[in-house]
Amino acid sequence: MSDVNPGKLQAVIFDLDDTLRVNDPHAHIFFHDFVRTLGLNLRQDALHDSFRWAHEYWATSDDMLADLQAHNGMEDTFWQAYTRRHLNALGLEASKIDELADEVHQHMRGTYKPKSQLVPGALETLNLLRSRGHQVGVVTNRSRPIYQEIHDLELDLHLDFFITAGQVGAFKPQKELFEGVLNLIHLSADEVLYVGDNYFADVLGAEQAGIQAVLLDPFGLYPDVGSLTIASVADVVKLLESEALI
Repeated sequence: MSDVNPGKLQAVIFDLDDTLRVNDPHAHIFFHDFVRTLGLNLRQDALHDSFRWAHEYWATSDDMLADLQAHNGMEDTFWQAYTRRHLNALGLEASKIDELADEVHQHMRGTYKPKSQLVPGALETLNLLRSRGHQVGVVTNRSRPIYQEIHDLELDLHLDFFITAGQVGAFKPQKELFEGVLNLIHLSADEVLYVGDNYFADVLGAEQAGIQAVLLDPFGLYPDVGSLTIASVADVVKLLESEALI
């Protein structure tokens, strides 16, 4: 992995989902809170465990790929299977999963209607980075174009570029995605800083391509991974002003 010299830094790239943009309420918290209303005594750390499980699952894991193939993409049966895996990540026994999976799936399908919104300080941070001469962009693991969503979030006037994994033809944490992005923006790995919330997809993926990664960890999910870690997007500017990247 290349160390970033702040004086050489040309671009700061952000993940989109759960980094610059969040759902309110968050799906995992909504899911967890509903399961608790069913009278289950979940472990104290069950929510954090399920967050970490989901991060690893969505990092193009073998389980995710197998589910997509088995259920012909993200059809309803995919989300039924995902609900079962999520309940397992919360620590439920197989018999309880069999008993509750359909009820939980139907509840999520029928009542989870989140609002998509920017995280606090997102636009201010992007503008401050640009005012200091850095390009700012988004790289997301989405397979489809995100033009409309970027516009709806009013990010389009504050970004120099936004790239989906589908455009590149590779997905986090595959290093080919990050190498493809570097080619598209005509920069080298040591000229870029990458910020994302998913340790498995964002940090390990960027590091495979030699890019300095920063883990956004507002819930304190990864206290022991040894990565540069921040609690909020606004902390990126503080990080650049510190000696942590030197």
